[in-house]
Amino acid sequence: YKQLNVDDPAAYALKVVGLTAWNKLITVGALVGIFTAMITMLLGGSRLLYALGRDGLLPDSMGSVHVKKMIPDHAVIVSTIVAAVFAGLVPLMELASLINAGTLIAFALISFGIIPLRHRKDIVNDGFKMPLYPVLPVIAGLLSVYFIWMLPNTTKIMVGIWLIVGIIVYATYGIKHSKLQN
Repeated sequence: YKQLNVDDPAAYALKVVGLTAWNKLITVGALVGIFTAMITMLLGGSRLLYALGRDGLLPDSMGSVHVKKMIPDHAVIVSTIVAAVFAGLVPLMELASLINAGTLIAFALISFGIIPLRHRKDIVNDGFKMPLYPVLPVIAGLLSVYFIWMLPNTTKIMVGIWLIVGIIVYATYGIKHSKLQN
């Protein structure tokens, strides 16, 4: 177990005990998993840019859809360029920490956001109800914040910078152009 401080501990362990076929299968599975995660992140990022553009928080071109292909082509291109720049300039471990931070921030916001949304009368919800409300959302939100706190300091600094950039874009462009504000 002391030798498992490598990038691929499961595949390495199988290789050490002589199960090289399983080692290769685990490696291929990990590569497929990484590829699908990258595609999912690019699609999610482009849809986020599309939604922000459609709502006026980013330029209108981000919220446009290609006439024939019916995809938000500008948002896909921008999110792909941003992902490529990050992949080229940020070391893999720091990139993974940034992705973890972004996911944890989303989980925390969703967990805490459920509490006021549950009390709104203008949103009809006859379906899903949060179990153990409001205890479970608070626990989930606090655990997400705790895990953010446990991330490396460089990750927290980079996320802080990214949030500041987002706030500046919102304050200088988004407020003026927001369709919800108007």
